Amino acid sequence: VSMDQVIITGAPSTGKSTLIEALSAAGYRVSKERARHVIEEQLSEGGNALPWIDNSAFSKIVLDLQLRDLKTAPEHDLTFFDRGIPDVLAYFKFHNQLDLASRYSSLAQANRYYPYVFFLPVWKDSYNNDSGRKETFEEAQKIDHFLRQTYQEYGYKLIELPFVSSEERLKFILHHFGIN
Repeated sequence: VSMDQVIITGAPSTGKSTLIEALSAAGYRVSKERARHVIEEQLSEGGNALPWIDNSAFSKIVLDLQLRDLKTAPEHDLTFFDRGIPDVLAYFKFHNQLDLASRYSSLAQANRYYPYVFFLPVWKDSYNNDSGRKETFEEAQKIDHFLRQTYQEYGYKLIELPFVSSEERLKFILHHFGIN
């Protein structure tokens, strides 16, 4: 279990990327969301490895990138990850691809992060869609459920972030690590 590799997760449009950007701007090492990167790449190339076309192919690419990011993150250097391997398993469950969730579960068991996960809950007032985020608010609520369930299934403790500004969320996280 790495004490230095920290996951920030939540359903789409909960402020993860904004928070990761704030952590980066404050000088912390971050690993940006791989799913968004793959979606943008596939859209620009006219590819089919998209969650709404071929979720299996899409997820395999995302998992490979997440594994690489985890393996190359320096030990004993606090790194914040925009999503982790369990996120992919939660999305398999959301897409009712339970066989894939089962097939890749060993990756989540073998590749561990900090035992506490910072969780951004879905919030109707801030929810919006774009070309890479097609889920409705109701679907985001289901994703929120599967994320919570999956992280807890793998033994992580969720720390729910309050509905406050990204600056306040940043302070909340740093306070957890004794950083003011």
